[in-house]
Amino acid sequence: MEVPAVLRAGLPDRVLLLDGHGGDELLSAITVIEGLQPGSRVVAAGLPIVVEGETGLALDPEHAQTAPYDSPWTVRTTWPDPPEPTLRPDELLKVHGIWDGSGIAVSRVTVTREEPKPLQQRASAGRPIEPSRYAILRKALDALTAADLLAAAHTTPGSDLVGDLCVFDAPTAQRVLRAEGIPITQFRIVRCQWTRTELGTARGLYAHVPDELLSAFGEAVTEQVQPQVLLEVKLVTPDLARAVSDLPTGLVKVTPYIRPDA
Repeated sequence: MEVPAVLRAGLPDRVLLLDGHGGDELLSAITVIEGLQPGSRVVAAGLPIVVEGETGLALDPEHAQTAPYDSPWTVRTTWPDPPEPTLRPDELLKVHGIWDGSGIAVSRVTVTREEPKPLQQRASAGRPIEPSRYAILRKALDALTAADLLAAAHTTPGSDLVGDLCVFDAPTAQRVLRAEGIPITQFRIVRCQWTRTELGTARGLYAHVPDELLSAFGEAVTEQVQPQVLLEVKLVTPDLARAVSDLPTGLVKVTPYIRPDA
């Protein structure tokens, strides 16, 4: 998705942001954004909770009864007139307000539908890879890993190919596979867009996110057979925004629960 120029003005151009609940707003698509600071206008969705006498939101409903406000899954809220809505099982409370550094001063409340989070969506079921193909795949992965050439791999059940291989140097990877007696026609071999250093840095980003902000992390393979690092966080801090902005566009996708409000 092409980001409108108005969203680019004055913002870091390499931080990818998704709606933490997979909603259908503009921000549920890939969007450019900067880190939150006290005074930022924000929006978040969750279930209303009370922890130690303070009102808040369970940003991840699975943690609605267990997580304190210094966890990644809940946030303290203050509002002049706390609502008492009756929510259906698939609904969440959506709050708009000001981030004060530790919570949200709420100015407006609506109700929204809950949808699966990107990191928890299941892949469609398919046939498992055949044992003979798995043996070829395992041998190829071991050879490329030993040669420090493998960036990512992907298999598609039912495909005529054993799998897709993303490598740092395609000609060298082909020579390595041939030397091991592995037929390269069994694979689609794609050159990695990222360098080893860039990918290694991206994979290590999660270790620099405070525990109270990091909800989940992982990695996906895009339709172009490129590795993409995934981070699910309570919010994007200025430090995280700067760290991601130092990496190539598309390498890291950040999904925050609390995000800037347009």
